[in-house]
Amino acid sequence: MKAINLSVVIPCLNEAKTIVQVIQEALIGLESSGLSGEIIVADNGSTDGSQSLATQAGARVVNVPQRGYGAALHYGISAAKGTYVIFGDADMSYDFKLIPRFKNFVLEVDDDHKKDFVLGSRFRGEIEPGSMPFLNRYLGTPALNLAIFLFFGLKTSDCNSGMRLLRTDFYRSLPMRAPGMEWASELIIKSKIMRGRHAEIPVNLRKDQRGRAPHMRRWRDGWRHLKTIVLLAPNRLIFLPALLVTMLGIFNFSSNFSMGLSLILVGMVGCCLGLLVKLILHADGVLASRVVEKLLRLPFTEFLLGFGVLEMLVGALGWIFLPFTFWYCFLILSGTSLAFTAFTWGVLVSHTINLLQTSVRD
Repeated sequence: MKAINLSVVIPCLNEAKTIVQVIQEALIGLESSGLSGEIIVADNGSTDGSQSLATQAGARVVNVPQRGYGAALHYGISAAKGTYVIFGDADMSYDFKLIPRFKNFVLEVDDDHKKDFVLGSRFRGEIEPGSMPFLNRYLGTPALNLAIFLFFGLKTSDCNSGMRLLRTDFYRSLPMRAPGMEWASELIIKSKIMRGRHAEIPVNLRKDQRGRAPHMRRWRDGWRHLKTIVLLAPNRLIFLPALLVTMLGIFNFSSNFSMGLSLILVGMVGCCLGLLVKLILHADGVLASRVVEKLLRLPFTEFLLGFGVLEMLVGALGWIFLPFTFWYCFLILSGTSLAFTAFTWGVLVSHTINLLQTSVRD
């Protein structure tokens, strides 16, 4: 059997109007590139007959059990037989006849073309008038591009592009989790974290030909993209700022008691939150953390829980037998907070152990 160079993956949810044309363009692109390939339609539960139309047009249909753009692409790529996969939307907005532009990366003709991840940038290519909403073009995508650069050091001109080339085995090594549109940002960031080799080439964007509202929701999906960026950069966005707030509280404690105490409590909560996020990323194989690794080796949960319970007991006894004071209220509140933090930490430790023991990417 002839080896397959390239698998074309097309996510699909009720795309009967355009799916045949998209497959035909993909076939033309493969033929003109001279690459051996296959076309996979990752169907997200279509009810308009898209599956049969795709099969008749020459594609292999993969039924995706989970709804979402990211889920469709994940299952489609997981089923791919090609050394590389290229994907694009089923609404005719991306031109698969441009597959020859990716050919040298698939064939790895030289060191400059040996890449794990090649982004097709709409901003470096041609954007047809009316094909991209004004806010997406001039606010949303540039803002996310900037955030990815600031927090991960990756320069990209189009983090939301829907046409990308991936080395199949590299993708399968990534701990991908997001089922929705935020999968696009997760892919870029985790590729960078896992030391993937990146490149960008221009692609063209055309108007959506489906004649109906897109599946994407601007504000909801934009928020999900932003959350993905935040959670994958716990040091820069959570832990280090919280540590700074804690230090400011300590320095202000003597001169302004209430302000100092407030800053210390807020900072401690932030530090705990940052550690919890780092714990999940550490166990998920995304971001190694020496701090988390050391804490996991220590009886950290038990220490916090015991200290919190002790504080609550001291505070409660003082409240019963001694006159009411601020300090006993503070002991009870801080003890409760520590006990709750310990409980949360313990739950997440258990969760991460399960992640390590059972692969959820299969």
